[in-house]
Amino acid sequence: MKGGRRPTGEELAGTSYETRCLWSLRDKIKLHDDLLFIQQGPNYLRRLVVPQSQAQAVMERLHHDLGHPGQNKMYDTVRARYRWPHQQGDVANFCQRCQPCAT
Repeated sequence: MKGGRRPTGEELAGTSYETRCLWSLRDKIKLHDDLLFIQQGPNYLRRLVVPQSQAQAVMERLHHDLGHPGQNKMYDTVRARYRWPHQQGDVANFCQRCQPCAT
């Protein structure tokens, strides 16, 4: 992002799924204070790009703050604020492991 150099197709082929997902959204990604954000358009809120390694911590914190909201509300809130690959499945698995939310 900072250097402005675009990777070649060959370079992208050897990268992770997460990297390829981000590359596909490159025109919507902005760097602010060394954090990546995605903004779909001028009428949308920007969403923080979360590394997969931090997704669990984000879900735990948000889940606690929302007070066991259930899977649908949890996913809607995560989707509105954050972006990471496999987000919907991660939220579903997280909520299924939470006894109050799973019922």
